Amino acid sequence: MAPQYSLHKDQIPRHYHRVNLKARVMLVGWPLSLALGAGGVALASLSRVLAAEGVGMVLAAAGGVGIVGLIRCRRFEAVVTARTLETAAGPFRRRVPLAFIDAVTEVPASSWRRLYTDREIRVRLQAGGRAVVVPSTGDGALLDVLAGTDSP
Repeated sequence: MAPQYSLHKDQIPRHYHRVNLKARVMLVGWPLSLALGAGGVALASLSRVLAAEGVGMVLAAAGGVGIVGLIRCRRFEAVVTARTLETAAGPFRRRVPLAFIDAVTEVPASSWRRLYTDREIRVRLQAGGRAVVVPSTGDGALLDVLAGTDSP
């Protein structure tokens, strides 16, 4: 017997927003991560010097972390429901009630969000909370939904 799932009206997505990693990040990241991993394994297994084996293990681990990062964080997603804004990039998730949103602005991307796109949407929260920042495709759809100018 199949399990019964119930979906409340406030859980139905009003808007889905996805931004993938830039192509140049993928084109540089994959060969670099594979080279680090393979070079580290080769160095660790072929070297007879203990320090070189340690460096090889660190390089192999860095290559593995790079590969996992490219796979898990290949896209940034934002889902707006009737009550919440949910953001996710790989294993990192955040949920903010829409009632806590104070202001929404689109600005040039900064920090790690430049890996996804050149623009970002900064969502300022009430009561002095930290801002939620979402990479933007620049089409304005997510900005309109968060600002409340769309039709539900």
